[in-house]
Amino acid sequence: VLDDQSLTYAELMVCVQRLALDMVSQGATPGQIICQFVERSVEMIVGMFSILTTGCAYCSLNPADPPAQLITKIEELGSFRAAFVLTHKLAREKFDTVTKSVQLSPFPIDEQLSKNFSIDDDD
Repeated sequence: VLDDQSLTYAELMVCVQRLALDMVSQGATPGQIICQFVERSVEMIVGMFSILTTGCAYCSLNPADPPAQLITKIEELGSFRAAFVLTHKLAREKFDTVTKSVQLSPFPIDEQLSKNFSIDDDD
């Protein structure tokens, strides 16, 4: 349970496996760096586990950081450039600002999960 979102362990594993398969079908290979640029949410947890499930390296990008700091962090990856970045609707506008300076392919985690699975909102 996170704020008003919840998943059982079984639901979490289904989401992780489906997202990992989606990332592999988009070209993720073991050893690549995949960044995640999302606000605190259940999707963030799913994204972290999915990245690790694919055998890729996890690199967190904090949406609260200033764009210049995010750009520097991405550029410091150098030849280990990230394959793509998991994004979320809550941070997408700021991600668009950052990607004007750095070429990264967004991978909308919330859209991928909504196609495959419904995360319950407890009201």
